Amino acid sequence: MALELITSREVAAPIGPRIFLCIFGYGGMEHYTVEGALREMLLMAKENTAFALHMVHGDALISRSRSKAFSVFMESGNFDVCVMLDHDIQWQPGALLGLAKKAHERQALTAGIYACRGFGRGCASRLNQEASKFTPGEDKLLEAEYLATGFWACPRTVGEEILKNGTERVELFQSHDKFSPVVANWKITECVYNDGTFFYDYFRPIAVPSTLPATPHEYASEDWAFSWRARQANPNRPLYAWTLPHLVHHGSYGFTMKTAYLRE
Repeated sequence: MALELITSREVAAPIGPRIFLCIFGYGGMEHYTVEGALREMLLMAKENTAFALHMVHGDALISRSRSKAFSVFMESGNFDVCVMLDHDIQWQPGALLGLAKKAHERQALTAGIYACRGFGRGCASRLNQEASKFTPGEDKLLEAEYLATGFWACPRTVGEEILKNGTERVELFQSHDKFSPVVANWKITECVYNDGTFFYDYFRPIAVPSTLPATPHEYASEDWAFSWRARQANPNRPLYAWTLPHLVHHGSYGFTMKTAYLRE
């Protein structure tokens, strides 16, 4: 599937990374996200940053829809960075474009930090222990163990490493009878989508050895599974959490008559 690069017609050569923007809107989108995406695309066009918009909808299984969208990015060959944006994220102007530039400059998986949708549930990403204390709003890149994909950017290089590790290296281990559960988690398989096209399961959830005390294994959801595969494919390439964007993770809240007369 070839997607047209969108850029200003006033300047011949685009500036900066070519961005493949995926927005996941299954079940509807927050107006903050719609407004932010429109504003960001206008900024990209103004700066003559080449981009394409890939809307993802009609599939309730997020691991499959992310895998399909990322496969389109990888197959296109026209884009440098894949940016994923969930339907319920709000950010300040320019942060999404800034995220894509950070990922491209560092050639590393990079994501903004945001809270889980629930009181006291912490951050949706997991930072390395030495980077766990930070001040939101500072322009810092902190190394992370796992990155959430609600506000996330991945350079093509990382995708290529995961695909190679999950196909060629897995075949090598199989041929030497060294196949293990860990190697099985590396495996990337070509699958058929519901429209008859093919994709690789980059975001397939997996159970991985835990790095937490007294916990032998963890269930890595689709975003954390991608982070795990990226580290396995190239342990020397860091994963970064960017602390500058002020991200708001919107969600529903059950209001009752008790809250009707309470102020925030």
